[in-house]
Amino acid sequence: MQKIKHELHAFFVPIIEQFGVDFVDLEAGGSTRKVVIKVFVDEIGGISIDKCARISKALHEVMDAPESPFTGDYRLEVSSPGIDRPLKSERDFLRNVGRQVEVITLNDEHTFSGELVAVVEQNIELVPEGGKPIKVPIAEIKRAMIQIKWS
Repeated sequence: MQKIKHELHAFFVPIIEQFGVDFVDLEAGGSTRKVVIKVFVDEIGGISIDKCARISKALHEVMDAPESPFTGDYRLEVSSPGIDRPLKSERDFLRNVGRQVEVITLNDEHTFSGELVAVVEQNIELVPEGGKPIKVPIAEIKRAMIQIKWS
């Protein structure tokens, strides 16, 4: 599956980028008879179902073309990465400015929660409720998750 995943990644990214969105991740699973391909895309402000459908259609057209290197049965799913996906890259943090996040630093040294207000030069800036801004280098983050704020 790793070989298929690598080939799909190289094949899909240029098509996805034509839509002006970020490629986030790709999962390939299933069986050798029918591969299940999950493509995760996102953009600042969140990606719409309509845009995911258009990307899915474009990827299907390329995969089903006679010159496509991919043969056999497959199921393709294109979606957002979901609210429960960890934030890892600078791009992940940029897409989520304005949201509440929880950050755990390396070695579990500190845990910070607050509104993600900026991403500058490989650092994030959080503002805890009623507190002062905190800067955390992305390289020092062990885990960062979006926090759902229930009203």
